[in-house]
Amino acid sequence: METSRICRPKTKLLRTRVELMKISSLTVKNFKAIEYLHLGDLGDMVVIAGPNGCGKSTVFEAIKLLKSTYGHYTSNNELQQFFGEHQIQLKRNPRFELLLRDRTQPMELEWVLVLNDEEKSYLSANARAWVKRLLIRDEVSADGIAVSPPQMSLAEQERLERKNSPEIERLTEELKSLLKEPSLVGGVWVTSDQQVKFLPNLAIQMICSTYDPPSLGVFDFHGPQRTYSRENLDSLRLSSANHELSSSALYNTSAKYQNIKTQLANSYLVELIGEKAGKGDSLGLPNLTKTIQSLFKQFFPSKEFVGVVPTPEGKLEFPVRMSDGSCHDINELSSGEKEIVFGYLRLRNSEIQNSVLMFDEPELHLNPKLIEGLPEFYSENFGRAFGNQIWMVTHSDALIRGSLRQPSFSVFHLMEASVGEGINQAHRVLAEEDSVDILMMELIGDAAVYRPRNPVVLIEGKESGSDVQLIGDLFPEYLAKANFVAAGDKQSVRRIHQALLKVEDLVRVKVFSVVDLDTEPYEDDSVSQLCWDVYHIENYLLEDEIIYEVLCSLNFKHELSLADMDSYLKNCAAKTQHNLVRHRIWKHLNSFLKPLHVENPDLNDCDFAQKMHQQLTSDLNDLMAKLDDDLSIESIANTRSRVESEVLKELDSGKWRQSFKGRDILKLVAKDIQIQYPHLRSLIISRMRERDFKPIGMKRILDACLEID
Repeated sequence: METSRICRPKTKLLRTRVELMKISSLTVKNFKAIEYLHLGDLGDMVVIAGPNGCGKSTVFEAIKLLKSTYGHYTSNNELQQFFGEHQIQLKRNPRFELLLRDRTQPMELEWVLVLNDEEKSYLSANARAWVKRLLIRDEVSADGIAVSPPQMSLAEQERLERKNSPEIERLTEELKSLLKEPSLVGGVWVTSDQQVKFLPNLAIQMICSTYDPPSLGVFDFHGPQRTYSRENLDSLRLSSANHELSSSALYNTSAKYQNIKTQLANSYLVELIGEKAGKGDSLGLPNLTKTIQSLFKQFFPSKEFVGVVPTPEGKLEFPVRMSDGSCHDINELSSGEKEIVFGYLRLRNSEIQNSVLMFDEPELHLNPKLIEGLPEFYSENFGRAFGNQIWMVTHSDALIRGSLRQPSFSVFHLMEASVGEGINQAHRVLAEEDSVDILMMELIGDAAVYRPRNPVVLIEGKESGSDVQLIGDLFPEYLAKANFVAAGDKQSVRRIHQALLKVEDLVRVKVFSVVDLDTEPYEDDSVSQLCWDVYHIENYLLEDEIIYEVLCSLNFKHELSLADMDSYLKNCAAKTQHNLVRHRIWKHLNSFLKPLHVENPDLNDCDFAQKMHQQLTSDLNDLMAKLDDDLSIESIANTRSRVESEVLKELDSGKWRQSFKGRDILKLVAKDIQIQYPHLRSLIISRMRERDFKPIGMKRILDACLEID
């Protein structure tokens, strides 16, 4: 009688091999936050970015559902664990519609897997044993996914094998035939009548139900909730059983992040035993202590891992030396430091190779400086060193930019499902230095919030982005529809806009700009170059009722009623008219002060000095002539009278709310109630947001940018 002994390849797996088990493409339709997504031609490193709610983590959920549908690593039904996480009970009228974005449409998941030749040989050698175990199972779950059989005698196993012998041979040949294909296709569907179906594929079923690294690749998920508790080392086992590692491969992932000292001690003892036996490291990897020390040198240069140190008392210590010579225990490392060190340790000790590793927000515990080198670290130490395909979901601008420096990485930016029916939510971001995506991300300043294909709206305002933040606070729904950019002063906005218009066909997105009204309208007939209908964007905050509620919340002592707010704000505006008049006069006079535009003569011209002097003299003569005309004392006095009259009329008519400097008015209010202006501004915006108050003038301009009727 044939036993079910696992056949392993005799050749050592090489870390430099290019081929690996990987997902070469993934398609998701109508699943949770995703309407339609297709990721194709995937490399060894896949990075997924995008705004909150676009479905980044849903990509991992889709992979987990596909894998768990085809098989389980342990006796625990992974499919039940998946549905349990989504509060779907399989035994009681399961509500699969909870997985659907549109409950009237079916859900479709499809993946294409690629294996290397050694993995195919391993699967082929063990095909008959696996098929036999599959057929003799006498317990099947209600959804058709096999569960672990009860213990049975060898005689009973032999009887069932003879009974199923023809089917065993047929399925074995079918499985071996599938392994000859260049790729394996699988899929899962939830139909409109709430039935779960999948595309039969014995090869994928065997892959997804076999946990035997390093002979066969696995699927390993690292969720965003990662905690590292302090550990006391009491006892050791030289290896972790496969069932312990497999039970936390996709679910119960918190178990991955425990026992850092145990991992170090196990590796230390295994290396020590191997050295004494003359075998060295069975994985062909460099010395563990040296590897960890190199990681410290790269990421924590002010610290040094001394190594695993045995003591005369028969214990093991794990000291980390600081730059001043003092030492602390490895338990004292920060969560971010432990994440990098322990991530490598777990991967090395579990012998996971040629696998698909998924990391949800790997940057969570890391400071920006550490994040900068994270993509290269994962690719080098988790990817190429072990032949793994790495998937990352991230919100980090630094991580995305680091990924784009690697041409071999597959970097995707996900957009919200509202992009349009049948339109792929995943936009592949090109890594070339001259690519449009790089240009736009540099302009926006944060690669994590970049929305490919959406319009670009340049906003006059400080580079800190406070004006863009104001728009986002009052009109959050618009942030998902456009890329808003704080572009500096008015001249910078015009310059950037004109530069983008020249490459509009290349950029393939529409470009708009919005500037402050200031003292005069924005003189441009273009429908894409717009202007707020108020002096500053802060003028939209001059709302009596909103400001009154803010003052009341601050227990402002002045006896003001809501009816008094118009007069109160008008008085504040009147106090700013002196500076406003002076500013308008200067703007008027400055229009006559034509800057000198000197065309530089050729230095090789023998008359260079003479021609330069002639041009300067001509411009200065023009300027002197203006001093006797438009810039004369009488003209300046007349301008002052005219401007003062205009300002008084605006103050009396109520137009001051649009034409005066709103920022200066609010600064006087802040001074009056003895708080900082930014604090008052934030309180007004917060109150507007709470009341869903949307200034009409702002909405009209933003609708024009987004072409909303």
